[in-house]
Amino acid sequence: MRVAIVGGGASGIVAAITAARRGHKVTIIEHMDRIGKKILVTGNGKCNLTNVDQEAAFYHGTHPEFAQTIVSQCGYSDTVKFFTQMGIYTKNQDGRLYPYSGQASAILEILRMELSRLKVEILTEAEVLTILPKEKEQLFLVKIKHKKTDRKFEFDKVIIATGSKAAKATGSDGSGYQLAKALGHTIISPVPALVQLKSKHDFFKSISGIRCDAIVKLYIEEQPICEEQGELQLTDYGISGIPVFQVSGRASRALQEHQKVSIELDFMPDMPTIEDMISFINRRINDCPDKEISKFMIGVFHKNLCTLFIKKCELQANLKVNMLNDEDILKYANMIKKFKIEINDTNTYDNAQTCAGGVDTAELTNQLESKLIKGLFFAGEIIDIDGACGGYNLQWAWSTGMLAGRI
Repeated sequence: MRVAIVGGGASGIVAAITAARRGHKVTIIEHMDRIGKKILVTGNGKCNLTNVDQEAAFYHGTHPEFAQTIVSQCGYSDTVKFFTQMGIYTKNQDGRLYPYSGQASAILEILRMELSRLKVEILTEAEVLTILPKEKEQLFLVKIKHKKTDRKFEFDKVIIATGSKAAKATGSDGSGYQLAKALGHTIISPVPALVQLKSKHDFFKSISGIRCDAIVKLYIEEQPICEEQGELQLTDYGISGIPVFQVSGRASRALQEHQKVSIELDFMPDMPTIEDMISFINRRINDCPDKEISKFMIGVFHKNLCTLFIKKCELQANLKVNMLNDEDILKYANMIKKFKIEINDTNTYDNAQTCAGGVDTAELTNQLESKLIKGLFFAGEIIDIDGACGGYNLQWAWSTGMLAGRI
């Protein structure tokens, strides 16, 4: 059987290996000059392969339950077995699995070695122009432009694994959406996910570069949606860091739908309640009653954050803390525990690690075959499922690649 894999990213490569191991003649069609570029930047160049914890909550989409249908067939243990058999030894860091060498390049290299061993044909700098199903012959006519030359191929099966629109420099340009749409599939409008959030507040320049532990709570139309805790990174345009990435997909979708999006920051997660925070402030006042409020929280927060809290509370920087009344202390505690900012945008697709949106999963079987066109399959980020940080998007790539490749 002749199988075309459109897209040479993580899911496409695994789909090609899986199909070739079953004895099929496989061709990868990749528009970049080499395959697997995005793998090299995953996990900050260390490649977070997967995660031991595969709860349903870590996968999102219009129909998030579809993710568990797929991952339950090809999951964490299948990923470990797949890479172990090719020579990768993994290490576990708080549930996240990495190659022991700490090099994403090692993952790509062993994948390329396996493609070579299986004699998978790889066409790089090849743009797919059209995919034409020929139902009577039960095959597909695929037209491509390969290094400026138009070519035609016939395949028995086609797997579209072109990725999303995130991180265009690595090859994800959204072209697969057009191919899928031309074949009759519904595309849930893609938006950036695992991305930084932007705000128009003018105070961000004064706190840019600060990193601190915080709880990030997302509000849409003033309703609390979800929250995450971790290292918050404050930038000159807004907020970044893992907890921001985790809520960004839902924020991005709400912004696209012109809903009001805001974030509440808790800069003191160690204090569960406002009352705890007030008690903490009062203890510090008792210990250092003569301190000026500008220096009162140095040792707890970055001094630029302290300055911002004071300014937002409309307090004088040289005010002695023993002069604070109960109302001032309550205001100060709320500023630390419930710092509200308005979100007006996300960073661009170029800065996003993935996208929310893609091919509607309602139009796919639990084997990732199109319900509209027999013999057409999808894998990876092009599907309307996105994962949380921590190895979930790569697990989705491996799972869908293995499953789609079981042709």
